[in-house]
Amino acid sequence: MKKVELFKTPTCVKCPITKKLLAKILSEKGLSYEDYVVERDVTQDSDAMAELLMLNALTTPVVRFGDIVLYEEDAVKEDKLREVLRAAGAPV
Repeated sequence: MKKVELFKTPTCVKCPITKKLLAKILSEKGLSYEDYVVERDVTQDSDAMAELLMLNALTTPVVRFGDIVLYEEDAVKEDKLREVLRAAGAPV
């Protein structure tokens, strides 16, 4: 199963908010965060950084599943995150 990608950095203020929202949405349905989301630290993973730049994103968080990409502000909106999780097959 393809997972939702969370592009993040250790200094990102909004990244923990995005992670918490994703985990909350999934746990409400008894689903595991790890089963649906993969975290990609762009400071440690040069491939992740290259992909982030190809998305024309210079800041994090960025959430991606297939062609769906949520940039910084949308990546902290619960309704937008639910849409991405649904696209990934999560029954949320």
